[in-house]
Amino acid sequence: MRAFLSSPTSPFFAALLATALLLAVAPAHAESDQHPPGWFLPVGIDVGLSLDGDDTGALLGAEASAVFLEGSWWYGLVADGLYDFRSDAFRIGLGPELGWFILGVETSAVLQLDSNEAIWGTRVRGMISGAVLVLYGGWVHLFGGEEEDIGELGLLFKWPFKL
Repeated sequence: MRAFLSSPTSPFFAALLATALLLAVAPAHAESDQHPPGWFLPVGIDVGLSLDGDDTGALLGAEASAVFLEGSWWYGLVADGLYDFRSDAFRIGLGPELGWFILGVETSAVLQLDSNEAIWGTRVRGMISGAVLVLYGGWVHLFGGEEEDIGELGLLFKWPFKL
């Protein structure tokens, strides 16, 4: 993580995250209680970073959620698929999510697929969720012959469809 913070890309990434946070909070605050209770299907694109010690790489994928919104509370199920360029592997996740206002948490069962094997694991993410942009940070633990811990930082660009 220290190498990531001192890398040449960190000012750019920090500025990107700060901008996303500002863009996400304003619409979420303005719309927090304007929707009647109901189900939504947010779907979108995931871009981020995979962090493993001194090794950093890009993440690219897609995510969909089925979320029930009631006042400032929301909860549901999330599914995603990510390609991790750092480890040259594909990760699929499925699990519950819960949030209040712009803050949320999700946990997923994860299956990582690469050219040699399939490894099961778990993921926990914290998020700041806006109307269209979601900033997240999380941890993935893979259970395999050699257990691995991976950090994830990223942005989701999601569009919520009313069900």
